[in-house]
Amino acid sequence: MRFLKKISAGVLLFALFFLTAGGGRVSAADEEYTYTVKLYAGNQGELSEGGVDVISDTASVVYGRDCTTVTGLRYGDTVYIRPQEAAAATDARYYVKGVRRSGRDNSEAEAPAFRVACDRDYVVAYGISGDMAAYRVNYLDMEGNQIMASDTYYGNVGERQYVSSRYVEGYQPQALSLVKTLSANEAENVFDFRYAPVGVQTPGTEPAGPAGF
Repeated sequence: MRFLKKISAGVLLFALFFLTAGGGRVSAADEEYTYTVKLYAGNQGELSEGGVDVISDTASVVYGRDCTTVTGLRYGDTVYIRPQEAAAATDARYYVKGVRRSGRDNSEAEAPAFRVACDRDYVVAYGISGDMAAYRVNYLDMEGNQIMASDTYYGNVGERQYVSSRYVEGYQPQALSLVKTLSANEAENVFDFRYAPVGVQTPGTEPAGPAGF
């Protein structure tokens, strides 16, 4: 009986060693895997060189008129897309509204800044110009001081508008993206991104990227 117990213990230890060793190899493989993000111009416009920032030690960006490709991304890297600077409408009836996932309708615009967790394909989302209103995007430190010049864009009144934060050296935004329904009163169309110094995060906020960026 004691002999059987010793055998069972030995088998258990061997199994644990095998699982641990195997798990280590899988984790290392995951860390080596890289991802690709593509941004397509869509039917109503074309891309320019710019409007895409990447916080990564390994990624590279290749700009094209029809498609901008970011390769070499690792899990947790941060991508910021500023659609109004990445693309321009080629038909005067349209304006650049944001980005959408490939295969979805223009009305399904979504957050243009994100942390990488998989391969993604995006398409620039356009809106038909109507009752247009300006909106302003501010980049502020935690005390409300401006740390980067504001951006001003335009969108249709009554539509939900997503905006992306920007990369600011030495700081991390407390949210990667913001969304708000645009008002006819342009004084209400203000998006304030708050930034804390790198390494400092206030409770309940979202850091800009993994440690080391």
